[in-house]
Amino acid sequence: MTTLFLDIDGVLNNKISRQKYGQIADFHSAIHENRPFELHRFNFDTSCVRNLNLLITQFKLDVIISSTWRMWGAKPDHFIQLFNLYDIRLKKIDMIDTSLEEDKPLKRSEIIKQYVIDNNIIDFIMIDDTLSHYNCYLDCLVLTDDNFGFDADAYTRASILLEKITHKA
Repeated sequence: MTTLFLDIDGVLNNKISRQKYGQIADFHSAIHENRPFELHRFNFDTSCVRNLNLLITQFKLDVIISSTWRMWGAKPDHFIQLFNLYDIRLKKIDMIDTSLEEDKPLKRSEIIKQYVIDNNIIDFIMIDDTLSHYNCYLDCLVLTDDNFGFDADAYTRASILLEKITHKA
C-alpha cells in the first residue's frame, strides 16, 4: 500500500476558496465545542477535493495528515468526518506525531521521516504547498501553489510520481 502525507492549507484550499469561504476554517472550534462539522464552514476548493479523491481512489492510498490541522486536539476520526463531508471516503487515516514538535521545532519532513521509520513505510508521496517544511524526501514531494491548491497540474505530477513508485522493479 502506498501512503500519502497530506497537507491541507494550500492543497485542499487555495487563495480563491479562502476569499470565497473565509480565511480560517472552523475545524478546531467545532472539535472543542463538540459540534458536528458543517460543509459551508470549511474553505476547501471543490476541484482540489475532486482531484485528491481521484488520486486516492486511483492509487488506493492510505492518508496521513501532515498539516497543522492535526494539532490542537484533532483525532483521526475528526478528519474522517470532515472528509466525508466532501465525499472523500477513507478507510484509514492517521496523523504524524504532534509531540515531536513540542520540545523543539522540527521540519515537517523530519517528523514524516520518523513516521516512515516507525511504521515501516516503503512507498509514499507528500503533497504540500510549503517547500521550507522539507529538508529530505524532496523527490517524494508534490509541491502545490497556494494560489491554486491541488489543481490539475499538481494532480498530474502526483500521478506521474505514483506511477513510478507503483511500477518500480
